[in-house]
Amino acid sequence: MIQIPGFQIHEIIGEGGSSTVYRATRLENQQKAALKLLHEKYSGDPAMRSRLQREARVIGSLNHPNIVKIFQSGNYERRFYMILEYLSGGSLARYEDFSLRRRLEVMIQVCDGIACIHSMGIVHRDLKPSNIMFGEDGLPRLVDFGISLFSKENYTRLTHTNMVMGTLSYMSPEQQAEPGTVDHRTDIYSIGSMLYEVFTGKKTVGRFQDPTVLNPAFPVDLEKAILTCLAHDPTKRYKEIIDLQRDLIALYRDGLFSEEGGDLTAQDFVNRIGIWIKKLESGTAAQRLEARRQIAQNAVIGDVPQLISICESSATEIRAALIPLFGKLRAKETYPFLVDQLANPLLARDASIALAFIGNPAAVQHLIPVVKKQAAYSYGALLPLAVLGEEKDLKWIAPYLRSKDSTDREAAIKAFEHAKSAKYLKPLKKQQKIEPEAHLKDRLTTLIHKLEHGAR
Repeated sequence: MIQIPGFQIHEIIGEGGSSTVYRATRLENQQKAALKLLHEKYSGDPAMRSRLQREARVIGSLNHPNIVKIFQSGNYERRFYMILEYLSGGSLARYEDFSLRRRLEVMIQVCDGIACIHSMGIVHRDLKPSNIMFGEDGLPRLVDFGISLFSKENYTRLTHTNMVMGTLSYMSPEQQAEPGTVDHRTDIYSIGSMLYEVFTGKKTVGRFQDPTVLNPAFPVDLEKAILTCLAHDPTKRYKEIIDLQRDLIALYRDGLFSEEGGDLTAQDFVNRIGIWIKKLESGTAAQRLEARRQIAQNAVIGDVPQLISICESSATEIRAALIPLFGKLRAKETYPFLVDQLANPLLARDASIALAFIGNPAAVQHLIPVVKKQAAYSYGALLPLAVLGEEKDLKWIAPYLRSKDSTDREAAIKAFEHAKSAKYLKPLKKQQKIEPEAHLKDRLTTLIHKLEHGAR
């Protein structure tokens, strides 16, 4: 029997080429966990031990809701082990069980996890559906960092075993031909391969066909995003994963695949709200639009407990429709729920705005990390941070004035318009001189004039 101090080890739940995974329980609090233990035959292999140790080091350096968590690591009878969080929801390899809308949502969240590791200078190098697993909360997690690469790390030192470093059907051309030259763009290619597979059912092996050739009804904008990821030349791909995420979020917000309906479970709710919740779930686009209007018109502060309950058990699309209500109703009891939604790239913008309406200054500590990420959805937190924060907090907003994306710049200008702080005249003036969008340049000119006038 395997004995790890503080844990009870149960049955085998997974088997890999180099290690075995067991279900485990933390004795202190009965928390579920997973033990990943190096195979006994590799106990004397320094390269295999080093690979697992590296994986523990990589995961231990990360803290993100879309990345598996590690609790501890060590040695058991000369075999290295890791204790990881228990992911009971299966993997993205079963994508056929998901609606197309849900697949899009998952891939947006996966992009968020990848953006995190790339910001740390880490390249995963083995992204594939089976390495995207789901926790009990339904969120996808990146797993298996065994062949990930730190920037400036010596690649040759990592390849002394005869194991294939990656999975062929998801590997970029450069990873197959010259693995020592790869950077973060190889992960972007892999994500493109995953997108291609989960939306066409085919793998990108050999000369693969464009999605619209396989299916003339395939969404053209989604195809464009996928093929950009899959460009043979890395310089032709998205420069950063958040650029892809931004395009996927735009498709989601435009209602791509929404005709399939959502996953909302029937709720025992009063008729004036409940019937419209049903329309949000399975109605046509016009019916869903009317449902949003009716819910916004009919909801009152006393409905908030039921609305929170619905949100907690519903798909992201339903949450996206209901979260703005919490701000409109100034529902202070929704504060913990809204803070939790800041980790979801599809909900962070609306949750930030709702928090600003609620007016709890304690939200600032949660908004700052969203702004600092500079993700595709972070712009939604700029105005709320300006509303709830102090003048010193504006330093996190200033970098958005220089963003290549006009949406980011406009959000930053709006935040400074609210803040009315002359302390940041210098970056405002600098951006005013180079701002390419005429309407934003005019707003900057007006803002600068007002700040200078107020400063005298």
